[in-house]
Amino acid sequence: MTPSTPPGPRQFGPLLAELRAARGWSQQRVAAELCAAAGVPTLTRHEVSRWERQRRLPGDFWSGWLAVVLGVPGELLAEAAARSRRLARPAAAAAPGGPRRPVARRRAGVGRGRPDRRRRPGPRTTPTSRSPRRAVPGRRRHVGPGPGDARHAGTAVGRQRRGPASVVGVTHAAPVSPVDRAGLRQRIDKALTEFLAGQRGWLTTLDEGLVPVAETIEAFVLGGGKRLRPAFGYWGYRGAGGVDSDQVVAALAALEFVQASALIHDDLMDRSDTRRGEPAVHRRFAARHRAAGWSGDPDGFGDAAAILLGDLCLVWSDEVLHSAGLDPRTVARARPVFDEMRTEVTVGQYLDVLTQATGDTSLERAGKVARYKSAKYTVERPLLLGAALADAPAEVHAAYSAYGLPLGEAFQLRDDVLGVFGDPGRTGKPAGDDLREGKRTYLVAAALEALDDAGRDLLLGGLGDPGLDAAGVTRLRELITVSGALDRTERRITALTESALAALTTVDLDTEARQSLVDLAIAATRRTD
Repeated sequence: MTPSTPPGPRQFGPLLAELRAARGWSQQRVAAELCAAAGVPTLTRHEVSRWERQRRLPGDFWSGWLAVVLGVPGELLAEAAARSRRLARPAAAAAPGGPRRPVARRRAGVGRGRPDRRRRPGPRTTPTSRSPRRAVPGRRRHVGPGPGDARHAGTAVGRQRRGPASVVGVTHAAPVSPVDRAGLRQRIDKALTEFLAGQRGWLTTLDEGLVPVAETIEAFVLGGGKRLRPAFGYWGYRGAGGVDSDQVVAALAALEFVQASALIHDDLMDRSDTRRGEPAVHRRFAARHRAAGWSGDPDGFGDAAAILLGDLCLVWSDEVLHSAGLDPRTVARARPVFDEMRTEVTVGQYLDVLTQATGDTSLERAGKVARYKSAKYTVERPLLLGAALADAPAEVHAAYSAYGLPLGEAFQLRDDVLGVFGDPGRTGKPAGDDLREGKRTYLVAAALEALDDAGRDLLLGGLGDPGLDAAGVTRLRELITVSGALDRTERRITALTESALAALTTVDLDTEARQSLVDLAIAATRRTD
């Protein structure tokens, strides 16, 4: 006799079906959302159906991603799955003939009158994963945020695969972003919100004409952003033995104002129309000028406003660092790193403008621009800022630089690829914007190096043309792809990421922080926005 269901949490299958129905999603939609989030295109609606019917339960990998796409706590799904497993054991034992073999095992050829070709203990493949997946557009296998091989949708443990994560043996209980661990994103946003509220009060008291300034910076800083730089700083601090505190998180939030300043100025210099799907700051203020019918040139007004708002964000980054509540001696240790970082990103921006003006297409030049414009202030300097706040020894600083420099370059290379091949719906920027702006990136430099004279002329003829239409963007993309530059860039991203992760094995770091730095590396280099 099958025991009655005891009171308590629901089982996994009914819970999943209820959560799906509440969103009005089909099983196909759930599968598509999971594939998009995890970067593993092998999951089908049939597997989701099996989960709901409890013919099979997802392993840690897919359970974690289900929590992400459904917007529910991972613990809720984990408890439901555990309950389903507990109830399944006595039911299976009570069935005639004892426990039945799992469906997936019978489909593999066991229990149908054939020899029982049992393999060594390990994961069982599902019908949706008959061949290894290749990352697109590179050639390395996907390294997801779950344990082992993400192709095994119904297992908790898989074979360890080659790739950047295998350098340090990545395993995840659930794919919770390192930016969200320790409540980090919420704490960063809280610090930013409180600071901006104070600044708004001061600005609006000074003059009502400053209300749009406060509103625009609030929308820009709070309305988007990955929070990667404070996350690198925080986990760098924790890795060096720093004790968690809201004051440290608030100090690291200063990095978001450095980022805001750089982006506002970058959009102006590139004459970009949008940022994160919204009008760029200079376009926003130009539109305000036109709507009000003010005198003078609307675009000139917008440009001046963007320069000043970008400068204001840079000023505020200093204020955030100093007003976070840290001991003055701690701030003094961090000050040189913070100052050098802001200098580097500024001169890196100038080198970018200079390179476009001179037409330098060398790989060496592209690498230097990437290193100083983005790479160092995205990863290395935030890590070293965290290390300085924690008063870390020299060997930790050295390991962080060995990790941060190649990873920062890989991050920028991914940005370069997205600037040409990215989906505007995800990047918030028009398709092929880097091509219209004439960016001399590593991707473009590699294409120019590989193309013949005719190909180079075609690429250079379209590069930097602000009127480049969709057909023109497609032609230049094809040239870059055919040249092998896209594959070359993807291979370099993988090599740089592997080099970065290897550096984490050279120093003793807090275990949770080390894992979070691994996960940040994967997130930074596999992003699509």
